[in-house]
Amino acid sequence: QRGNAAIQVNGLTATNNNFLLNGFDNNEQQIGIEVIQPSIDAIQEFKVQTNNFGADIGRGGAVVNVVLKSGGNQFHGSVFEFLRNSAFDAKNYFDSPNQPIAPFKQNQFGGTFGGPIRKNKTFFFVDYQGTRIRQAQTFISIVPSPSEVGGNFSDLLSGNPATYFHPCSDGSGPAFDPGTIFDPFSNYSYTCNDGTPITLRKPIPGNIIPSCSSATDGACLDQSAMKLVGLFPAPNVSNSAGNYLSNPVSQNDQDSFDVRGDHQLTSKNSLSLTFSFNNVNAFAPDPFPGYAGGGNFTGHITNLARSAGISDVHTFAANKINEFKIGYSRYVVKALQNFAGQDLASQFGIPNIFNPNNATATGGLPYIQFSNLSSLGTTDWFPEFLNENNYQFMDAFTYVRGRHSFKFGADVRWRLHGFFQTQNARGDMTFNELFTSDLTTDTGGSALATFLIGYPVSA
Repeated sequence: QRGNAAIQVNGLTATNNNFLLNGFDNNEQQIGIEVIQPSIDAIQEFKVQTNNFGADIGRGGAVVNVVLKSGGNQFHGSVFEFLRNSAFDAKNYFDSPNQPIAPFKQNQFGGTFGGPIRKNKTFFFVDYQGTRIRQAQTFISIVPSPSEVGGNFSDLLSGNPATYFHPCSDGSGPAFDPGTIFDPFSNYSYTCNDGTPITLRKPIPGNIIPSCSSATDGACLDQSAMKLVGLFPAPNVSNSAGNYLSNPVSQNDQDSFDVRGDHQLTSKNSLSLTFSFNNVNAFAPDPFPGYAGGGNFTGHITNLARSAGISDVHTFAANKINEFKIGYSRYVVKALQNFAGQDLASQFGIPNIFNPNNATATGGLPYIQFSNLSSLGTTDWFPEFLNENNYQFMDAFTYVRGRHSFKFGADVRWRLHGFFQTQNARGDMTFNELFTSDLTTDTGGSALATFLIGYPVSA
């Protein structure tokens, strides 16, 4: 939910890059982004190298070194505000022409301030940036008609004999409307006039799936499926892209600050301390309201980033300099699906999904996919948990003799990395026309009808 700076350089993956902040390790190890993203107004300079870098910083990819501003003998500061608002925007192509422009409000604000604590001796610099974004997402989805939600698929029937199809390749035998819903429990053998044996299914009378209480045999409406299908909202638009338009609002709140202090211990020894903080709280909404969900990577996302460092530079002589650094960074991601910890599956008649011993991962609904409708249920891939702690100890001695420069030292980095993510902690189900179409030609059938009788093609 932050800006992603994962880049590929020299044909290598993003994790081969080396991000440095004031010379300290600033690398996240999961996908190869930077831990701390400082405010632009806090940056004194930056350097990007893709080749000819020293052995102490190069890893094959790019080296991106960012240096923060420091205080001086004069006080300096700045403030800023950046505003975007839907009042200045044009309407999205897919938004309803009869409704107001979907809301979008973005504010980025902050400032910097630095100066002396003790002139010519001790200096400070601080900065802050806040970001607040409220942005409506335009989703165009495909939802079933109200009659189909109730199991009535008569709207699929053309009623035109000219469009009927014959399972027998020689044109003999029964003919069926291409919109027919077939009963998967009614298979029977049939021999075409040319002697070809085939297996047929009987059509469901009127294309209306009966309730299980009234059905004597054959397909009937599964009660759990009826509860779930009721989550689909009713169509509210009609266009080629879909029949349901929604504009749920996403949320993204970011706060970051940096603190830097510099102290001249002696004429030959200087000390620098830095601390950086980034925090993101975001919400990615689903296309459908309530339990219906239907989104991808939707839910509540938190990013926490911390970094601290101390650097001591000692000048033994004009040509002999030693730099010692101790650094620490921490990066945490916590992404939770909507309704994490809630036993929704049991409420809708789906047993053995929710595990009270792992309620965070198994809370919500299975993710249900249809071949010709938008998906329903709780997103895959969440929850996601990432915890990184990085420790750095570095010492480097530089010696210059004539035209030659020598650098000796060591850079020790200790990384603790923990990551959890699973694709389908609550299960996935996929439905198509397989169980309600003609067995010979695969004509007819409906993914929703297959769902309503409770037969997924994969789960």
